[in-house]
Amino acid sequence: MEDIFPVFWPYYAMALALAMFFGVVAQRSRFCLQGGLRDWRNLNNSHRLTTYLAAMAFTVLATSVVETFGLTDLSNTKPGYRSSEFAWGRYLVGGFIFGYGMVLAAGCGFRQVIKSGEGNLKALWLLSVMAISIYFLTRGEFFGLYVLPVFAPLSASLASQQDMGSLLLSDSANSLRLIIAVVFCVLVAWRLTVQKADATRWFTVISVGVAIALGYVLTGGEYAKYLAEEADFMSTPPAGLGSQSFTVAAPLGDLVYFIDQRGIAQLTFGVLAIAGVLLGSTLSAVIGNRFKISGFDSWRDFVTSTTGAALSAVGAVLAMGCSVGHGLTGIATLSLGSVIAVGAISAGGLLAIKHAE
Repeated sequence: MEDIFPVFWPYYAMALALAMFFGVVAQRSRFCLQGGLRDWRNLNNSHRLTTYLAAMAFTVLATSVVETFGLTDLSNTKPGYRSSEFAWGRYLVGGFIFGYGMVLAAGCGFRQVIKSGEGNLKALWLLSVMAISIYFLTRGEFFGLYVLPVFAPLSASLASQQDMGSLLLSDSANSLRLIIAVVFCVLVAWRLTVQKADATRWFTVISVGVAIALGYVLTGGEYAKYLAEEADFMSTPPAGLGSQSFTVAAPLGDLVYFIDQRGIAQLTFGVLAIAGVLLGSTLSAVIGNRFKISGFDSWRDFVTSTTGAALSAVGAVLAMGCSVGHGLTGIATLSLGSVIAVGAISAGGLLAIKHAE
């Protein structure tokens, strides 16, 4: 494994730097789907939810642009957002469970990383619960033996990839994806203008889009292909190579595995992304005087939020993504499955918010 670091250290450094930037942006903006849904449902305030949707739109645009110029290829990502295997049952049920748990835990996995960087010990505990749960679900036998067979019939094999470009206009899929991205951006930009969004909100949505797109370029572009060729000659090649960008669920399980193995071969883009976002949010919180040690409000809060963290982990594994994995990185590929998953996440979240009233 000693031959990995001399070749891969620039890749590790760039992944960590990009994740730190993402962490700083997310911490300063309070970027969060759960918070957006709660503000919209309880306060009739759609500003945070619009920010999330706008970040989604600019992510689609930025990613479509880099793919159009051949800087990356999203036809075979990790996970396979555009896979022709359309697991609609997993998207719906898993997304709903994740959304419900996300509200009980007062934040998705990504938000827990950010709050951990702000000194929130409750978030650190919930993040640990999610990570360990995901590790056992993805590395153990239970999920594959007893859960996946239940959902196997709730799937369909499509004649093409499941992105909207391929489904609607296979011969000109790239052009259609770019058109959809532009229209989506125009709509949310109009909404931001109506809400008189300040420079911070505009910077947030554009930065999130750029970060997701650069993640795909780093892991799926020409440099990534060079690294993959180098890895073929290594006795123990690095794990987790392939086109991907920011997500939280699977990387949390990978983080536990990395800590257990303590080997550089297990230092994946996802593990570096979690570490970088945590470092970036901590740095931002300290500089902005937002770092404060805090914890649970009560034993009831402990039980409720821990249950929510466990549900979020189960839902994310079942849906093959979370509010960042599907909501940003998956949507960036215009995957129909990601669209359905985000809808299910939102429905589960809104139901949990209603039950909490």
